[in-house]
Amino acid sequence: MKMKKDIIEQAYKLYLEGLSYAEIGRRINYTADTVSKVLRTTYDIAKATNKFTVEQFTTLWEQGKTDEEIAQALHSTTGSIKA
Repeated sequence: MKMKKDIIEQAYKLYLEGLSYAEIGRRINYTADTVSKVLRTTYDIAKATNKFTVEQFTTLWEQGKTDEEIAQALHSTTGSIKA
């Protein structure tokens, strides 16, 4: 299914706000994979590596951040944070 231009623009705004592809997908009724592919090709966004250091995680955790806040700060998912 092709995504309309206004939906792509809405998705990109949500991406710039720091939402994950999964959350964007839930809001616009597309899969995270589709959102990722469309945004990466439309806006030349590099594919995320989801790599972060233990020190980065620990600093945020010691600040009392939630899993969701840590994931957002590290441009990752809560699943990666909990793993």
